[in-house]
Amino acid sequence: MTTQRKNIIEQIIKVEGGYVNHPHDRGGATKYGITKKTALSFGYEGDMKNLKKETAIKIYEKSYWNVLKLNEIEFNFNMNELVETLMTIGVNQGTSQAGKYLQRCLNVLNRNYKKINVDGAIGLKTITSLRHYVNDKKRDENVLVKAIKSLQTEFYIHLAETIPNQTTFVYGQIKNRT
Repeated sequence: MTTQRKNIIEQIIKVEGGYVNHPHDRGGATKYGITKKTALSFGYEGDMKNLKKETAIKIYEKSYWNVLKLNEIEFNFNMNELVETLMTIGVNQGTSQAGKYLQRCLNVLNRNYKKINVDGAIGLKTITSLRHYVNDKKRDENVLVKAIKSLQTEFYIHLAETIPNQTTFVYGQIKNRT
């Protein structure tokens, strides 16, 4: 595990905290930010209160880091803030949402490059579009990350506006994740 991956996952675990089963949390029972549904899909069958940190780390790697192709972004583009942003969004809003944010932003920020489908799956076309963005010397990581974080924040606000009990979480989500 790279130092960056370890640091990002450790930070997520720190922010998410231990076992929580808040009645308004749409994810239900969670530990270290891992929902029961995600744990079950990984093969974990125990009580969420007993989920071990080592298991949570493995879940983060397989179900988020690998799905978002963050190794490729980390090693090929050296875009540390982008990697951290996509991982955080993947954990809190889903990997598909993180992929869609990246794709949407690349579509509007890339100059003279064909649009890519906004399907949420980070594959060859998304990576190629990111490469084009990186190779454009007048583009930088900060603008891409700001655009993605803007979409992330809008999601939290929209969620709280449309599902009133989600206002319980919106302040902390914006404070700790954007």
